[in-house]
Amino acid sequence: MEPLFSIRGLRYLDILAYPDLDIQQGQTTFLQGESGAGKSTLLKLLNATLNPSAGQVFYLGQDILTLDTLALRREAILVAQDAWLFPGSIRDNFTHYRAYRGEGPLDDRLLRDSLHTCALDLPLETDSKVLSGGERQRVFLAICLAFSPRALLMDEPTSALDEATAHTLFTRLTSCARERGISLVAVSHDKALASHFAQRVITITGRVSA
Repeated sequence: MEPLFSIRGLRYLDILAYPDLDIQQGQTTFLQGESGAGKSTLLKLLNATLNPSAGQVFYLGQDILTLDTLALRREAILVAQDAWLFPGSIRDNFTHYRAYRGEGPLDDRLLRDSLHTCALDLPLETDSKVLSGGERQRVFLAICLAFSPRALLMDEPTSALDEATAHTLFTRLTSCARERGISLVAVSHDKALASHFAQRVITITGRVSA
């Protein structure tokens, strides 16, 4: 099977240099490494939010520079730590993000299912302005999950969560991903979480050049 992503000779701003590696389809992959190793930057390079200064990123065997960038980002959705939500309710946010992509609203049951998978059982009428940082991130993750992408690229998705909630999130998310054929790629410093849920752990050793 063709890897989901492959990187070869990848560098960013002549500051970070990455080893050649492959990320496989249909797996839960954790990216770990020291602070400053370039894990979050790598996620942005994978879906062309950032452009490399050297080397190549391949998505399903194709150089991403030859692909439609918006189409790539729709298939490989980046879920950043600082999730941006529209003013209004949780339901409004699902609606706004779907409208932005030219898609109609979903039935409330499907919205609740998506939130439940992301360990967030809040009323759809809840105003986004009252949500904590961790809740906002999970609402955005639920919105992304509802698009049924090929891959979710998640930057520290449990950093604002307690251990029990983090475990619940990944239990439900990995189960859903297996059912839908979604690949999960997560940057996380939580070694216990990776040990329990990761099918592969990749240690990132991006380094500052001399």
